Amino acid sequence: MTTVNHSAPSTQDALALLRADHLHIERVLADCERLVNDDSLSSQADRSGLVARLGALLQAHLRIKSELFEPAFAHPGNDAGQDAGHDHDDTLQRLAQLNAAEAKPGGFAAALTEFADSWRAHVANEEGQQLPSAQRAAVERGIDLLALGTAMAQRRGELLGDQGVD
Repeated sequence: MTTVNHSAPSTQDALALLRADHLHIERVLADCERLVNDDSLSSQADRSGLVARLGALLQAHLRIKSELFEPAFAHPGNDAGQDAGHDHDDTLQRLAQLNAAEAKPGGFAAALTEFADSWRAHVANEEGQQLPSAQRAAVERGIDLLALGTAMAQRRGELLGDQGVD
């Protein structure tokens, strides 16, 4: 297994960092799905650990976006931040539902499928529309994406602590 220290300063720009977060979260989500689909691999402890890991990564991802990324691109008349906040709230609500279902063996698979579908739609929207728009805005407004990526990586490290190491 590769060791990645997410608390180290980033050499990625903010957009690459968000895309890397998406991939990291997707890998943990895929691990959750493997546990659900193979009863021989699944145990309550395994599920609990993966759901906790998924939750920590998601919460850190959403926090760095709301605390650093979105404010860097905010300007009067732009309601994208409000839309993103609603999307983040929806993701956190689905995560809470997944956590509640995790304690019930029968409901976990359905909750995981619903969460995964929602998360993947969020990522498709973000990578297909929001990040390209942010790239254009950064060029137009002179936003330093590398400096923003460094700040986001440092904040993510603060939020994740030891959980930021794979």
